[in-house]
Amino acid sequence: FAEYVAAPRRNLVPLPAGVSLEEGAMTEPAAVALHAVRRARLEPGETVAVLGAGPIGLLVAQWARACGAARVIIGDIAAPNLQLARELGFADAVDTRGIDVPARIAGLTGGRGADVAVEAAGVAATLTAAVGAAAPGGRVVLLGNPSGDVTLPAKLISQVMRRELALLGTWNSSFSASLPGKGLGASPE
Repeated sequence: FAEYVAAPRRNLVPLPAGVSLEEGAMTEPAAVALHAVRRARLEPGETVAVLGAGPIGLLVAQWARACGAARVIIGDIAAPNLQLARELGFADAVDTRGIDVPARIAGLTGGRGADVAVEAAGVAATLTAAVGAAAPGGRVVLLGNPSGDVTLPAKLISQVMRRELALLGTWNSSFSASLPGKGLGASPE
C-alpha cells in the first residue's frame, strides 16, 4: 500500500493498454475470489452460499454466478454490504445477525443446503455456519483469514463426517510460486 515500491522485474505484470489503475487494482482480489471458486470445483446449476459479503466475498459471488451457479446466497451482518450485494443483483442477500444461518439457507434451498459454502469472513461463526449450511456431499471453502482460534464442536465434526463434506483451503490466487504448476500460464485446477 505504498505509493512507490521496488520489486524485481520478474514480479511485474504490465497493465494492458486501456486498463485503468483502478481496474488494475482489482486484479488481485478478483484472482483470489476466482481461485476460491475454482477450488470449490463449482458445477453449473449448483447453489453457492457465501458467508461474508466484503469485497472478496462479493467477488466470489460474482464469479460463482459467472461460472454458472443457479443460485447464490450471500450472508453478512453489515447492512451496507448486503445493500451492495442486492445492487449487484443478488436477491438472496441475508442479514445473518441473530438467526440460525444453516436453517435459513436450508429454507431457501428446499431443505437441501448449499452445494458450495464459502467462508469469506474469517470468524468462527461463519465457519460454523458454512459447515452447517453445506448440503450432503457439499464443499466448504475456507477463504477468510482467521481473526482468532476456531474450535469446532464434536457435533459439527460429526456433521462433516456424516454428510461427507469436503473442507477446502484456499490461499490468495493460483498465481503462486508456493504451489507448483499453479503459476502464470498454468492450466486451471
